[in-house]
Amino acid sequence: MIGAGDAPVEPAVAAAAKKSFATGEPALVDLHVDAKGGGPRFGYVTSVLARPGAKNPELAIYAELAARDFLQPFVREWRFQNAKGAGLLARREGDDIVLLIGLPAMMAR
Repeated sequence: MIGAGDAPVEPAVAAAAKKSFATGEPALVDLHVDAKGGGPRFGYVTSVLARPGAKNPELAIYAELAARDFLQPFVREWRFQNAKGAGLLARREGDDIVLLIGLPAMMAR
């Protein structure tokens, strides 16, 4: 859970928490890599009332999934029309393109 006095959180998680506090709705934390170099992950943040009778949310709950546990196996199972083809999953981060799935397996061939 993310509370007002907690340690700093990843920017992607903080942005989603801010959005959830503003809208009162769960917010997606898009694929990101943490500052410690952990693998790609994604999740959802939702703001909640911390105590009975509270009028505004005071904390947020963050549920996280590692891409290697869900997304990568899902993408590996995609059926391609051409059995000799390959797929990559990538995202843009600033001026860089970050490959999330595909390159290591393709290089092993």
